[in-house]
Amino acid sequence: MFSTIRTLALYGTIFVPVVAAACWTLGPYGSHYRQSGSAFVTNQPASPLPHLIEKTNPTRPGLTSVVEGLLTFRYVDLLRHPRNTQGRRVYPRHRTSVWTQVYARTHSIHFDAWPPAWASSHPPVLNLTRVIFVLALLPTALVLTGIVLMVVRAWPQVTHPRRAARPSDPCC
Repeated sequence: MFSTIRTLALYGTIFVPVVAAACWTLGPYGSHYRQSGSAFVTNQPASPLPHLIEKTNPTRPGLTSVVEGLLTFRYVDLLRHPRNTQGRRVYPRHRTSVWTQVYARTHSIHFDAWPPAWASSHPPVLNLTRVIFVLALLPTALVLTGIVLMVVRAWPQVTHPRRAARPSDPCC
């Protein structure tokens, strides 16, 4: 097992710099960096970095504070407003929560409401989206439980790689 980890580490140390160099030279990132000082250029003005707890007021709200963005799941607000909005000042609270956005975008193609021609505010569509969000809780909980259990089982192998699995341990 230790040789497999070494082999993967070797491939990773070769793969990552090669792909990064290829993206930098073949993609637009190098020229963007030379022209504007940033490799990631958008047509929007840069928003201020969010504070840890205090809310910032960016021009187009997304992440307004680290705590509000990463430590919240605004499920009730998602059920009240089952689609995203593109407004700059009036927007549902779930738009500033990363986990609510991931959950909603994963389970509903109608959530983004973009492009505007595809957006639907018909009550049957919104109600169907609400039902999807309610029914998606169980499979999402099962997936998250599986991930947590997998990490818990793998943690001893990560922290003590020299200890081999004992024959009495269940496989897989």
